[in-house]
Amino acid sequence: MHKSKLITTLQLFTRQEISRLQEFLQSPYFYSEKERNQILPLYQHILAHYGNWNHPNLSKSHTLTVIYSKESGSTIKLEKLMSKLQQCIHKFIAIEYQSNKDSLVEDSIATIHFFRKHGKFNIADHQLAKAKKNQTSKKIKDSIYYLNEFKLNRDFFLDDALKSKTPEKNSFGVAQEPLDIYYLLHKLEYACTLLSFSRFRKPIDLDKITQFLENVKPIYAQSGILEVPILKTYYYTFEILRKPDFAKEDYSNLKLMIQKYTNVIPKKTLIILKSLLRNLIIRAFNRGATELASEIFENQKIDLASGFLSTETGILPSTFKNIVTMGLRAKDFVWVDNFLEKYKDKIIGAKSSKEIYNYNRACYYFEQKKYDEALALLNDQYVDIFYKNATKRLELKILYETNSEILDSKIDAFKIYIYRLSEKSILHHKREGNNNFINFLRQLRNPKSTFSQTRKDKLKAKIKECKFITEQIWLLDKISSNK
Repeated sequence: MHKSKLITTLQLFTRQEISRLQEFLQSPYFYSEKERNQILPLYQHILAHYGNWNHPNLSKSHTLTVIYSKESGSTIKLEKLMSKLQQCIHKFIAIEYQSNKDSLVEDSIATIHFFRKHGKFNIADHQLAKAKKNQTSKKIKDSIYYLNEFKLNRDFFLDDALKSKTPEKNSFGVAQEPLDIYYLLHKLEYACTLLSFSRFRKPIDLDKITQFLENVKPIYAQSGILEVPILKTYYYTFEILRKPDFAKEDYSNLKLMIQKYTNVIPKKTLIILKSLLRNLIIRAFNRGATELASEIFENQKIDLASGFLSTETGILPSTFKNIVTMGLRAKDFVWVDNFLEKYKDKIIGAKSSKEIYNYNRACYYFEQKKYDEALALLNDQYVDIFYKNATKRLELKILYETNSEILDSKIDAFKIYIYRLSEKSILHHKREGNNNFINFLRQLRNPKSTFSQTRKDKLKAKIKECKFITEQIWLLDKISSNK
């Protein structure tokens, strides 16, 4: 059972979730007594070895002897039972991680419909008024808030219709407004995420969605709902992301807007907005605005301390790398060293967190000119193509800094490697970025480029004008330092 889907799924559960799952499996509401009597022993057997998932007792052969008698047990029978338990776990996940956690509104609506069905309109009215009062008292207003607001307003409207009363003027329009906010909010969130992805990774045709958001903006602006803080912030983010060039004023305005509405926008949305904000300034930095490094780093430290850069389970590899990169650029080596050690076991979403740590630690050594220590941490076995390429580039940079005799052969090998990568393995602009790095490194290697100021200026201009290029900042630094 060690590598089964069942064990793999249970490995993801925290102690608290494991306890909640046991309560769920014991509930007579979901399963018959016969099913529980089959499923619970298997679950409890696995639970006895929580955290020690490779324990010999979790083998199929041993589990068979625990769950069944010799006469009644078989591998096929155990696999069917494992499948049943897996289905139970999926049901638990569906309930535990349902998107609408505000069950009070859903419960109230169900109760209201029950009393209406049986003609008890006075009780239904009381329940509806109570639910509406609870809804309006909420300070944090996310998309689910507006969906629930629509449902409650709709029920007020339907309540009048059921009792043959004439609805108040504009009551249906008021009922519809939260639904418009809910829909528009999701549309904007989707558009902003895609725009950011398109800028950083792969260009996407977004004409339809951007045209739609442009066309409806005057209509919604006239109704006043674009003054809702979360919509106002997203629309401003959308407009900034559409611009081809970075404007410091736009960035500052968005940053202030997010700060202004921090107490009324849910943390989940703030995490997304802050991520988009960081992407804006990092993109400008990558395009040559190196003076932004300190500001980016300070923002990252604040967001990390506030819980906007990590989750309960850990920190993403891309975020981990960005923090290290900006910290090294800001020359805050002590802070970066502490960060690397504090979060090295908290990297999530990677097949090997150790490799992510090693690469970033190698970058740390590289910036301190400890080239032997950096090389010792690099290897060519990365599965992730991004880190595999980044490692090869870092190796070339080290060989350049140390005037290694093998640099030219390593450059040729990297060129061949990039050429042989399939279209599925590497995007066109990433391939071009690596090839341009190789070409400029060769020119930098040429004595004619380093001893003539005219040649240096021309090379610098070419690097700055190059649309797709990796390691642009390092290349420019090398020209400026007259290496």
